Amino acid sequence: VSGKLILNKKAPFNKKEVILHEEEGNVINIAWRKDLVAWANSKRGIKIMDIEKEEPITGLAKPKGVVEYKNIKPKCLLYWESDSILLVGWGDTFL
Repeated sequence: VSGKLILNKKAPFNKKEVILHEEEGNVINIAWRKDLVAWANSKRGIKIMDIEKEEPITGLAKPKGVVEYKNIKPKCLLYWESDSILLVGWGDTFL
């Protein structure tokens, strides 16, 4: 595992690789909505990026105090409810 999240963009005569995520823990979930991509990583939390403009939108810190049950790591769920609303559930926490 390389620890990177790479976006491959195609154009008529070339291909471009854009590194979205690197060296911040493993990517544990990804959700796409039109030009927006959100991903959660195991160390920092959630990042949202406009892939067309190749610009970050925002980030959310991984919630503190998420309970582990019997050494099972809590899951992070990402769901785009609309073009501007991302629902996040991480373990027993809803953001």
